[in-house]
Amino acid sequence: MDVNSAMALLTRKLADGNVPFASVLAITDPADSLKKREQESFISEWKRVWPILNLDAHGQILKNSDEPTILEIGEMAHKAALPVSPSIEFANLVSNDFDLIARSLSTMRFDPWVNAVWLAYKGGTFPSGTLSPVKGSLADLI
Repeated sequence: MDVNSAMALLTRKLADGNVPFASVLAITDPADSLKKREQESFISEWKRVWPILNLDAHGQILKNSDEPTILEIGEMAHKAALPVSPSIEFANLVSNDFDLIARSLSTMRFDPWVNAVWLAYKGGTFPSGTLSPVKGSLADLI
C-alpha cells in the first residue's frame, strides 16, 4: 500500500471509530499502566524513534508536506480516546503515539517498534513496557 493510501486509511479508521480505544483504555489500574509506560524499555525506544522520524541527516527538523494530516491524525486520536480515558494523560499519550505512527507513514521510515505500537492499538492493548518489534511496512499493517 502506498503512503497516501495508508494515511487516508488510518484517518478513516479514526473517523469511523475503528480503532478500539474503549478496549485499549479499559485500564483497571491507571497508575500501574503509567508506570509500565514509563519503563526504560518503552521510553528508550520512543526516544530512539522520534529523531528517525522527525530529523534529517543534519539534525534539522524535517519539512513535511503531510504535517497538516499528521496533526489531524494526532488530534483525531486524542478526541476519540479522551471520552474513554482514565485521565487526560492517557489521551495525550495516545495522541503522541498516533503522531509517531503518522510520521512513520508519511516519511516511509518504517521501524519495527513503531509497527508494534500500532499493532498494540489495533489489537486493543495500550502500548507500554517492552514491545516485541514487528518487521515490515507499517503501511501494509494498517
